Amino acid sequence: ALCFGDGLLTNILNPKAVLFFVSVFASMQGVSVSILNKLVLIIGMAVLTFIWFSFFATMLNKPGVLKRLKSWNRTIIGISSLVLLIFGVSILFT
Repeated sequence: ALCFGDGLLTNILNPKAVLFFVSVFASMQGVSVSILNKLVLIIGMAVLTFIWFSFFATMLNKPGVLKRLKSWNRTIIGISSLVLLIFGVSILFT
């Protein structure tokens, strides 16, 4: 329970995470979206985020997975940087 609380506080107090979720939420709704649809979107995002972080934390606790990730560190950073750059540029031009 203590680890869950620490992780929850870390994400809530992380300005990058808050900006990400607010921007995703804002991009998926319009003026005509009902309150029910907004609630479904918020709950869905919360559930999917919980599942993702739980899966990620479980995988990082396995020594073999962590060792493999460390060996692929440069490649993972390079690919994720490229994807984020393409995503940012596409937002800039839309």
